[in-house]
Amino acid sequence: MTSLLRPARRSLATTSLVTLADLSSYTSTLACSSSSSSSSSPSPARSFTSSAIALGKSRPGEGKDAVKAARRRERQAKLAADPHVISRNQTYLLSDAYRLLKSVEVTKPFNAFEIYIKTGISSHQANALRGRISFPHSPALKPPRLLIFAEDGSPAADAAKAAQKAGVPIIVGGAELIQAVGENRAGDFDKVLASPDIMSAVSRALARSLGPRGLMPNVKRGTVAASEEDMRKAIDEAIGGIDWRGDKQAVIRAAVGRLHFTEAQLRTNIFAMLTSVLERATSGLSGGGSTAKASQEASSFKMPKRQEGTPPPPELIKRAKAVIKGMHISSTQGPGVKIDLADVL
Repeated sequence: MTSLLRPARRSLATTSLVTLADLSSYTSTLACSSSSSSSSSPSPARSFTSSAIALGKSRPGEGKDAVKAARRRERQAKLAADPHVISRNQTYLLSDAYRLLKSVEVTKPFNAFEIYIKTGISSHQANALRGRISFPHSPALKPPRLLIFAEDGSPAADAAKAAQKAGVPIIVGGAELIQAVGENRAGDFDKVLASPDIMSAVSRALARSLGPRGLMPNVKRGTVAASEEDMRKAIDEAIGGIDWRGDKQAVIRAAVGRLHFTEAQLRTNIFAMLTSVLERATSGLSGGGSTAKASQEASSFKMPKRQEGTPPPPELIKRAKAVIKGMHISSTQGPGVKIDLADVL
């Protein structure tokens, strides 16, 4: 067996040697051909590219964000050079803001003027920053629909029926109206008034439905009236008044007019709004931080009466700025314009 295997091993070794020799000769032939071709026509050197496509990224200043930022700067430069464009950091007089906002919405005279008042009240006291105001010129497009709980024959019911005959949209009733409201059969209504003698029944039946909506009658808010005269005043205030309140950042937002208002009407409504905010913000709101400072600087604040057209006294401006940190006005679809507080006081 040993003698038979040895020739086979020699043949394999010989075949392997021949194969290696052939490979070496083939390699040397390729080297000679490549050297001859390189001597005749040299090939270009291999380039190691760093282009944006090859690397999958942009050079500094050539990316999408950089291009957008450059275009934004170009637009801002053009807008800054245009005197008719509203500047975000500039403070305007109310007359200029009135003219600018009316030019933006020429075809929509029933859109609203909205005011934004930033106060210095701290966030944990912002929930108490609320009030009720009757504007000299109502910004409502239509009068609100009132719901009045009063028993037949009472002075409050007589006042409600008299206003109903005058054209005011009022739903008036006693126990039957309470049941209808609880069963959602009373229709739509925006504000609720009541007489004191029926308040206990209203509270038991409707507190859970009217309370979360902010419609529950309350003596402090002036929505509970006993006499005929008091109910008449409550109805007038409900028709022409609105409830305002601050949000979590102590910013107050309210509609103070319509675009078809004159500048004098808008100015009068803004002044009434500022009066309500200033008197409420300095009458019982207390706490740390900016709240305590604002209340201390503007304590016992009352808007002084003065003739129309006279400038506000410096003491009034100082006390108002202790509470109000900024004020903007805008229209429904228009931009916000920062207005001077001293110009509307």
